[in-house]
Amino acid sequence: MVSNERVRERDTWVEHDWPDLGVRSRLPLFLNALQFREGERRGYFLASDRVAPREFLAVTRLPSIVGEGMVEAWQSEGKRLMTAPAWRGAVVEAPTPVVVNGTIGEQGTLWFHDPCGQELIGLLWVGQVAGDRVTVMYWCEATQSHHCGACFRRLLTSLRWVPHVQG
Repeated sequence: MVSNERVRERDTWVEHDWPDLGVRSRLPLFLNALQFREGERRGYFLASDRVAPREFLAVTRLPSIVGEGMVEAWQSEGKRLMTAPAWRGAVVEAPTPVVVNGTIGEQGTLWFHDPCGQELIGLLWVGQVAGDRVTVMYWCEATQSHHCGACFRRLLTSLRWVPHVQG
């Protein structure tokens, strides 16, 4: 098991604690987090369903690039996501400052076609936490954009930065 998950009976959101990322949050009821590592980037990927997922979340942490501002960091992350193999994407809403648990980061909206041709809307937040770049990417079916935006705002307000365990 890669995260400590405790289901709360009050609603369909699950509490996640990822000490290796220094992140704690309450999220929609996703499947177990899939841990991944790409070079210095480490994170978790979650999907709402194995067969026909409608919502996705990726939370990552990597060392910040010296001298890079948050707008540039957001643009870099957005470009990385939009140019993934077999994906097409575009920026819908340029990043604007958004505070998450006392940390000012940049949040913007992306539009995608995934490798299966499904149209998705995504929200990306990028901030600097304890010298590292933290990204939170949440996307869902484009037809659910109102739900997606409300869910992302709730998710961001639940994020807490905690001391992280280097691993």
